[in-house]
Amino acid sequence: MASHSTATDWQSKILKKEYQNWLAVGHALSLMCDGVRPYIEREMKAFHQALLANLATVPPCTCPRPPKHGCAWAAQLTRCHIGGKPNSPKWHQSDSSKWTDPNQGYWEVAKLFMSDLGPSKAAVVDASTTDCTGLTNLLFWCCHFRVQVNLVDAVREMRNTKWGHAARQELADGEKADAFTAIRNLLQDRELVADNDTKAALAEIDLMEKDFDARSIERKVLADFQVTVYGQLDGIEGEMKDFKRNCRSVSNKVQKKLSGIESRQTKVLKLLQSIDDRMEEERIRNISCATQVSNLAGWAFRRTKQFLVGNLRSLNTKSLAVWMVIMILMGCFRCLSHNSYNDGCPLEGGSVPFDTKEFNFTSYLNAARESFTGRILALQ
Repeated sequence: MASHSTATDWQSKILKKEYQNWLAVGHALSLMCDGVRPYIEREMKAFHQALLANLATVPPCTCPRPPKHGCAWAAQLTRCHIGGKPNSPKWHQSDSSKWTDPNQGYWEVAKLFMSDLGPSKAAVVDASTTDCTGLTNLLFWCCHFRVQVNLVDAVREMRNTKWGHAARQELADGEKADAFTAIRNLLQDRELVADNDTKAALAEIDLMEKDFDARSIERKVLADFQVTVYGQLDGIEGEMKDFKRNCRSVSNKVQKKLSGIESRQTKVLKLLQSIDDRMEEERIRNISCATQVSNLAGWAFRRTKQFLVGNLRSLNTKSLAVWMVIMILMGCFRCLSHNSYNDGCPLEGGSVPFDTKEFNFTSYLNAARESFTGRILALQ
């Protein structure tokens, strides 16, 4: 009953237009990120090389307390961040000892322009390991990139407020259309329009929109959304820690603020649980038919075996021997078709490998009678 209910829930969800809209926007965002990643990777390496050249005469950062940077490197990076306070560089998630590293330094610098990465910051090492939020924030906050800020902000706003916070994972047709417009506008920016990777991304988005298959993309979109929700949760937990650390006394106002943050945390946890449940449903649905038949056959074999063993143990040796003899004797008989005699003898139409001659007894007896003259008895 539970499996039937799960299948029914899944069917009703996947066929709902608003859920399909949400999936389509999520997949379009993923394709967009795939298109801009090579561009961002190249530009960050170029930006890092420029930093190394401009700061070649100054020593590397050795600030003992990263949040309180005062070195030349920090001053230069602050000037490259267009946000200012409170959106200043995220010093806590970047390893300043690697800023001058020719191989790893470029992405440690990139992390300064992203929103809080949480515990995953060590795993973010290049564009391919950075999610959509990190990439769009980098494009938005770093002055090195020449993409129009308003186009980047439109995508950020849509992803963060509409798609990323859709509690039921549903978008109206109008919201979907606005999202696709924002994504296309960004990919067609004058800085990106001639890039081959962004051209390919645009083509894939157009193709996906014309021939949309919700089932084929659901798992990937849910996985991307799961990362987004984890990021929201990390941000809320960080906000709670900062709030508790900065508040020395717990007044009614402070308590109300803390309760609001905890309420947001509870909602995000429920959202995360719903995504986990949905992904589990999708995993069960993707089990192949052959696997299900194999599992069913294995279960039937085990049950049959248990039944036979249980019944055989209840029979005595004599009864078991009698039944085995009967089964063997029954196997020695074969039932022929009841109509087989209508075809005549099966050898009548056969052939033999030597010459044969038909012998007529009637003709032979008649000839013998004509030549018979009787017996002559000898008289003694």
